[in-house]
Formats: sequence, C-alpha cells, structure tokens
Amino acid sequence: HSGMQPQAPPSPPSPPPPVPGQEQGQVQGQVQTHVQEPVQQAADDEPAKQTRAPEAAKPSTKSESKSKAAEQDASADEDIAAQMDIMDAIVSNAVLELELQQVPARIQGTRDKGEIAELRDLESAIKLRMSVVAAQVGAGVLTIEDYIAGVEKEIAQNREWALSAKRQGRKDLAVRALKRIKAMQSELDEMKQAMEAGSEE
Repeated sequence: HSGMQPQAPPSPPSPPPPVPGQEQGQVQGQVQTHVQEPVQQAADDEPAKQTRAPEAAKPSTKSESKSKAAEQDASADEDIAAQMDIMDAIVSNAVLELELQQVPARIQGTRDKGEIAELRDLESAIKLRMSVVAAQVGAGVLTIEDYIAGVEKEIAQNREWALSAKRQGRKDLAVRALKRIKAMQSELDEMKQAMEAGSEE
C-alpha cells in the first residue's frame, strides 16, 4: 500500500452550455411575474370593493327613518323643556311667580326621585332669581325701560317655543309657554298703565 499514489479529486462537472434564448426567457418570466402580482392583487381587492359598495349604497328603510325622526323630536322636546327651566336669564317677575306656583303640581305628577330632586332645585332657583331681580330693580341696576325690553324679548322667545312644541305634538309645553306669554302681557299692561298714571300726575 505504501507504493500507491493518492488519487487527485475528481474535477467538478462543467455546467451545460446555455441554450439559446433560455436567459431571455428567464428575464421575461421574471418581468411577467412582477406584472402579474399587482394585477392579481388588484383582482383580489376588486371583490372586496364590490362587496362594500352595496353596503354604502344601501338605502335606509322606512322604519329606520321613522326611528331617527322620533329621536330628533324627542331631543327637540327635551331641549324646549330644558330651556324653559332655565331661570337665570328670566326678567319677568310674573313668569317667575307662575313657574313657582306650578312646581308643586309638577312634583305630584311624577314618582321619579331624580326628577323630583331636579324640581326642588328648580324651586330654589326660581326663588333666588326673584330676589336677584328685585334687588337689581331696587338698586336701579335694572331700569324700568330695561325691564320692559327684557319682558318683551321673553314674550318673543316663548312664542317660538309654543310654535315648536305644537309642531312636535307637545301640547303640555305649548300650553306652558302660552301661559307665560299671557302673564307677561298682563304684567306689561299694568306697568304701562302705572307709568301713564304717574306721568299724568
């Protein structure tokens, strides 16, 4: 065995000669693959668009329209009622007295503890506002002319509330607004008569 010489490693097989047009075919295949991928992706996205489009264009049913209209009317009713319970801006002493007289009946008309508590707070707010207006008139901060102008403005506002409440079928709110208008008109008539009598003297 010592006389045997090591054999040289076999040489790697030489690659086969390229077939004419093979490289060009590979390049074309790669280009075609890149072009097909966006096309395929767009094709995959197209059904999603087609499925979403009918949902976006889906017409609302009559029941949905009615429920939305009912919600809007209820919200408008609450807005009018809430605005009528705001006493901070009221000038008319006749309205404050009228609202104060109606609080006990409103409390008796509900069993909701939360609403009763709100009406108790409203009663306190009315009394406080009456004291503030009386103090402003007594101190000359609120002149008779300003008082009359404020009452006339409140009459116009309550007319708007009465019309809106009537359109919404809220007869109770419309009647409440009309009562306030009547009280303010009587108040203005009495004040004007007293002013005329004072000027004549």
